[in-house]
Amino acid sequence: MKTLAIAALAGIAAASIPTTASAADFSFTGSFLTDDAKAAFTFNLTAAATVTIRSFGYAGGVNAAGQTVGSGGFDGVVSLYDSASQNIAYGDDGVTVDPITGAAADPLLTIALAAGSYKLFLTQYDNFGPANLALPFNFEGQPLFRSGFVDFYGSKRMGNWALDITGVSAAAAVPEASTWALMLVGFGIAGYSLRARRRTSVSFS
Repeated sequence: MKTLAIAALAGIAAASIPTTASAADFSFTGSFLTDDAKAAFTFNLTAAATVTIRSFGYAGGVNAAGQTVGSGGFDGVVSLYDSASQNIAYGDDGVTVDPITGAAADPLLTIALAAGSYKLFLTQYDNFGPANLALPFNFEGQPLFRSGFVDFYGSKRMGNWALDITGVSAAAAVPEASTWALMLVGFGIAGYSLRARRRTSVSFS
């Protein structure tokens, strides 16, 4: 069984008792196309708090938004970073057991954090994040490093995922660079079409 590893907080942990002032829960869902894909998130804390990061894609369950998430997704890990892009924690196996495999491969991380901004990444095992984000992930640029979506035991899975970030002030998903590129291309095409329409709508009387 894989283990949950939490890196030293290096002064990030709050010195006072964590609070949940202005805390809220955020749920995200999506699907990966390749083994090395990353789901990226940012979240903020206005005060020290205990934050829980939990995945539901592997074993399924009911997320913080009250949605029922089906099982069958990949065996995931989460990598957490501070505002200086330094890794402060990893989350691996949780407690919810998949009805088919009998494994609990959804990452679960509960951690006390100081007020501030954080970055979080969900990836397929064992594409862990680096010590700092100036470096690549374990299998960056290797879209078939596990020959498809599988768990630690080799069971075939799917690319779907679901993730909760609870006890934070605000949270948002961040598109990958490739997604940004596609969005920019889309914006460019839309802008070109709009200009073309404007040109063709001119008439003379």
